[in-house]
Amino acid sequence: MWLHANWKMENVIEGMVNEVKSEVGSGKAIIALSGGIDSSVATAIAAKALGNRLAAVFVNHGFMRENEQDYVKTSLESSE
Repeated sequence: MWLHANWKMENVIEGMVNEVKSEVGSGKAIIALSGGIDSSVATAIAAKALGNRLAAVFVNHGFMRENEQDYVKTSLESSE
């Protein structure tokens, strides 16, 4: 079986945004954010899809480096 690329890289984010919009509909959503790459990208995509209908909650999981919590907070505030 051969797999074929039936997507274009430039359409990936748009597709994910549309998927979030479809899933949430006209409702609101909450997302947990640790500051790592995975949760940060997921939050950015969800924020693009939902705007002020998304509540992002920063989760300090207890394994953060010294001052990392402050860095994450500053980074998120400057991206608003």
